[in-house]
Amino acid sequence: MKDRLRKILVIDDEARWCDLLKDTLAGEGFDVTVANNSTLASDLIRQVDFDVILTDLRMAGKDGLQLLEETKNVAPTTPVILITAFGSIDAAVQAMKLGA
Repeated sequence: MKDRLRKILVIDDEARWCDLLKDTLAGEGFDVTVANNSTLASDLIRQVDFDVILTDLRMAGKDGLQLLEETKNVAPTTPVILITAFGSIDAAVQAMKLGA
């Protein structure tokens, strides 16, 4: 029996990063879904049982911390990894407190 592919949700409002992450992760054998905005991401988080969520920290609409908090309410055991080019210690501490 074949193992199922691990489902990863990639959330970023920059299409080029979504494409890069999707291509890279799919090339490693993951089932990758992309959300280019926080509204779509919120819908997907509520509808699909992802194995891991990879989200940008800074986005229009809900930011990565808000999506992390939403994920922990909807799917508390789903790991969430925040990525950003504009990190800060405060954001890292807050993310860890929220369960990232």
